[in-house]
Amino acid sequence: SNADRELREEAIWKHARSSSPRSLETLNRIANTDGEVELQEEAIGAISKRPSDQAVPLLIQIAKSHPRAEIREEAIHRLGRINDERAREFLKQVITSDK
Repeated sequence: SNADRELREEAIWKHARSSSPRSLETLNRIANTDGEVELQEEAIGAISKRPSDQAVPLLIQIAKSHPRAEIREEAIHRLGRINDERAREFLKQVITSDK
């Protein structure tokens, strides 16, 4: 229901503000297994707010392997907003593989 969804979104953003490894694991699980696209995108947004040493590897993994194209695209979009060499290298690979 909408109320449940709102609570889930609030929980996602509370996990984003937490520095615990368990919170990051929870966000990754939601991004990869939750049935609702909007909640998966929220989790990806929350992951992208974490320090880049945590966020970049997870976002690259999601961008490479998530079964939903829209979720892979969201991860790629978020990688483009992170100032990190690993993110830039991955995006270069994505761009050149399309040619």
